[in-house]
Formats: sequence, structure tokens, C-alpha cells
Amino acid sequence: AAAASEEGEEEKRGVVLEFSTLKERATAVLEEACRSQLAGKTFDFRYQSRWTDAITQSALEGLRELSPHFKIMVSCVLLQKRSLTRLHSDSSAY
Repeated sequence: AAAASEEGEEEKRGVVLEFSTLKERATAVLEEACRSQLAGKTFDFRYQSRWTDAITQSALEGLRELSPHFKIMVSCVLLQKRSLTRLHSDSSAY
């Protein structure tokens, strides 16, 4: 009972100790950041910069909401799998 009480107090303070839970939530945030920008779209190099910026910012904001106790760095790389491949990347940190 004491351990459950301690965990409840830590949750109230925003301390995240269960890294497996944090990993699952972080994965969901990252998948949603990509899905929200790329779902149903055809690759077009003219929009690469816009997409990577939006994905990076969305991911960074979502991860910061999960826990304020971490330094976060997000990188995004879009790569078209065809001949004459173009590459665009973006990074953001908090």
C-alpha cells in the first residue's frame, strides 16, 4: 500500500518512472505526427521542407507534453525510394 501511495504522489508531481509506458506513449506521438502530415499524400519534393518542419514540431510538442523532465531532440528524414532520390531532413530540440 505504501508503494502505491508513493507512485500516486509521484504521478501528481509529473514524475514518470515507467519507461516502458513512456516508450509506448512516445511511439504513439511520433506515429501520429507522421500520419497527420503524410496520410493520403503522394511524395512531392516541393513539400518536403514543409512536411519535415511540421512533423518535427508536432513530435517535439507531443513529446514535451508527455514529460517535462527530459531534454528532447527530434530529427525527421524524408526519403523518396526511387531513382534520382531526393533527401530532406530537419531537426529540433528542446
